[in-house]
Amino acid sequence: MPPAPSSQPPVIFGIRHHGPGSARSLRAALEQLRPEIVLVEGPPDADALIPLLAHRDMRPPVALLVYLAEQPRQAVYYPFALFSPEWQALHFALANGIPARFMDLPQAHQLGQTLGAELPGLKQAPGDAAAEAPAESDAGNIQENSEPTPRADPLGWLAAAAGYSDGERWWEHMVEHRRDGAGLFAAILEAMSALRAATIRIASSRPKTEAATAAAYSPALWPSTTSGRTPQASHNSVSA
Repeated sequence: MPPAPSSQPPVIFGIRHHGPGSARSLRAALEQLRPEIVLVEGPPDADALIPLLAHRDMRPPVALLVYLAEQPRQAVYYPFALFSPEWQALHFALANGIPARFMDLPQAHQLGQTLGAELPGLKQAPGDAAAEAPAESDAGNIQENSEPTPRADPLGWLAAAAGYSDGERWWEHMVEHRRDGAGLFAAILEAMSALRAATIRIASSRPKTEAATAAAYSPALWPSTTSGRTPQASHNSVSA
């Protein structure tokens, strides 16, 4: 019988979508870790398409489009560039014969919830300013000229504590411009875990998404391998 997957906990890499520094540090960390499986934030509905990224004619920038057949206007796309950490993680897995999967609430459920609703058309997957705007459920946490809160603006809250004017400047200086990635992702995970603990009393606004992501970490879902390498997950630190 093939051996059971490793019982070690997943290694989480917090990144910024389309962050060149994040992509560079992530690729180096994966080379060192040699994970058992790679999980990337994205639609599980598209798992079967992941091998296409290794095709010789598949050159970024490219995008993955998911839409409702009944209402094509209800759609979401996932852009990839050469400097996207997600692209680098998936390519690393494919080049090294490591299984790779997307993890998130399937778009079949997310878009299905909008079927019949009159909503705007094409949406962009998480990663851009418009897509990462605070959810309606966070509206009560945001007021004009107010201080950022851990829940509504986690990076802004960390930036303010460190003396930076906004979260983008803080992340750019601390992560994207960093040349040595040693200890970087452990520090990001520690910071995001502390922020999450600070807001644990607030009910999640995305319970189904979090449940789907947690299920992706289950060892029972990993394909059997012949090694005891550590499972790895790559996803956006802000969603922690």
